[in-house]
Amino acid sequence: MLLAWVPAAASAQEPRVSCASLGSQEAAEQAVSVDPSLLPLLDRDGDGVPCESGVPSPSQLGVYIVVGAVLVGVGSLALLGLQRRKSRSEEETLEARVARLQGSLTDAAGVVAEIEREVASRQELLAKLEEDARRVRALTGMDSAEVDAVTQALNGQLAQLEKRSLRGSIVLSSIFYVLGIVSGVLTNIFVS
Repeated sequence: MLLAWVPAAASAQEPRVSCASLGSQEAAEQAVSVDPSLLPLLDRDGDGVPCESGVPSPSQLGVYIVVGAVLVGVGSLALLGLQRRKSRSEEETLEARVARLQGSLTDAAGVVAEIEREVASRQELLAKLEEDARRVRALTGMDSAEVDAVTQALNGQLAQLEKRSLRGSIVLSSIFYVLGIVSGVLTNIFVS
């Protein structure tokens, strides 16, 4: 008894029939009329019609091909007619073509000029970078005596700048101090 039940369970898990194996909706309907238990396997949307979205029958396929060919032909003829109508109505005069081409050439000349400006600016940048690279090579090639000499020269320049900055600060502070006194005196004179 147990042996008879196992194959039945295995066959219940695997579909015995599918829409693809039947080939057409008519064959699926015949299979369901012979074995109604096949309907749940063959009716995917549950409307009671098996394999309705399955493989069409050869006669349906022929109808689909003929209708499709007719529709493609009609569409092609319609597009061809529209294209001819459009080409007749939009025929460009020679003067309009020349004007359009002149506009295109002017635009192209503008783009070329912009490219030339960009190339020139990049060449200037390249020259600056080459000069910086030359300086870096010169600085990295210095010995300790040269480095000390450059350091002393830079320290001297910094000291001079500090003196100028101090003098400038003293002068500005003095000017604002005097202006403060003058504004205080003027305020006392005009207010009293």
